[in-house]
Amino acid sequence: MCFAGSVLAGLKIMLVDVFAGSVLAGLELTATSSVSGRALLLLSVLLVGLEGQYQTAATSLILAAAKSPLYPTLMAIRYILQNVSFR
Repeated sequence: MCFAGSVLAGLKIMLVDVFAGSVLAGLELTATSSVSGRALLLLSVLLVGLEGQYQTAATSLILAAAKSPLYPTLMAIRYILQNVSFR
């Protein structure tokens, strides 16, 4: 596993640890009105998309730059994490 792949795996583990009380395991998320639950739901969807983008980039950087750039997804994840209280 390369560095980027291990970062994605680490981010998934961190998100599950932080939000464990408000969701079920994996993508089977409960519909919740809490900010943490909605943030985790959105982050889970973004991570699934990020994995696909990463696989495209691992195959061909030129194709990834043209069809599935990583930056917008990473920017959205960063923005969401900035607005989540970890306390």
